[in-house]
Amino acid sequence: AKFDALRRRRQPVVLSGCVGHWPALRCWSHAYLRKAFGGKLVHVACTPDGLGDAVTRTASGEQVFVKPHEAVMPFSAFVDLIETPLQPATRGGGGADGRSGG
Repeated sequence: AKFDALRRRRQPVVLSGCVGHWPALRCWSHAYLRKAFGGKLVHVACTPDGLGDAVTRTASGEQVFVKPHEAVMPFSAFVDLIETPLQPATRGGGGADGRSGG
């Protein structure tokens, strides 16, 4: 009943304390997900700032529209990527995902 009243108001709300009991919050660690799904292939799209299609600035300050680099990789490799902090892209040396050499 309360949720319906909030929905009808069509205003943003913050719901807190409603999923703390979900087992996924305790079980879905990177190690668990890597073990459960590590060999599955996933489609990944990467841009230098982590956003999808986006406008970004080059080293010279020029604004450019960046489409994501897309790749298919094992889920375990994707988890490796999200566990590793991004390195600043260097002129000519940064990968499509903003990582050096990648």
